[in-house]
Amino acid sequence: MQLFVATNLTDLHREASFLSEMLTQVLYGMSCELLEEQGKWCRVRMEDGYEGWAHRPFLTDQVPQTPTHLVTVQQAPIYAEPAPAEHVSSRLLCGTHVSVDDERNEFLHVRPAGTMLPMGWVPKLAMRPIGSVSRLEIRSRIVADARLLTGVYYLWGGNTPWGTDCSGLAWLTHRLSGIKIPRDSHPQFHAASPVDLPYQPGDLFFFRKDDDPNRIGHVGISVGGWRMIHSSRSRNGVYEEDVQQNENLKRTFAGAGSFIPR
Repeated sequence: MQLFVATNLTDLHREASFLSEMLTQVLYGMSCELLEEQGKWCRVRMEDGYEGWAHRPFLTDQVPQTPTHLVTVQQAPIYAEPAPAEHVSSRLLCGTHVSVDDERNEFLHVRPAGTMLPMGWVPKLAMRPIGSVSRLEIRSRIVADARLLTGVYYLWGGNTPWGTDCSGLAWLTHRLSGIKIPRDSHPQFHAASPVDLPYQPGDLFFFRKDDDPNRIGHVGISVGGWRMIHSSRSRNGVYEEDVQQNENLKRTFAGAGSFIPR
């Protein structure tokens, strides 16, 4: 059975409990396969193969309309009318795919599936149409989108402007350019095409785990050369720095890869 996320954001947990470890987060409209039910919880498999437990009331079997736009600001307000208002009906998070069925006064009308999110109007400047762009545009866009998240705090399992880990940042910035990549750094490393110097904007830097050098435990996004932007636990958030100026990063560097054709 196929289900869809019906709220603006929900979590996948290791076990059927809100107190269990959060593995990742999933955005409105994302689809999943129902594997097992346990009370108000269900174990699901996302399109990329990621599995976890989700709160069943936050999911719907109502199929969303084909998405036409995606949210590119940190959070986009939903208004009841096509004009700014004091009252906000809800918010859509960066990376959310939505279907637009009307445009008025620089606002776009969205019609979410299910009942958790209201229909309403979102500022046009908060979204971009889904479509193909050139490789050069993708590279510059990934870096620009990552920099917009500077200062967002580190959250294990997070992949939104409300908190993100390192691989979540890479996953989100690629999603914003229409590129699907694995959710975690270790499979990202093995799925990416290896690249070497000179590093280009949008390439990914991978780093080994201290306690297991055979596994990748960290990833950052090159902004060109050795400088990268990443979500760092030690700095508690998304920041930019030079790999060659950080002894720990130099010591654990495992290589670079890319999901963008050269």
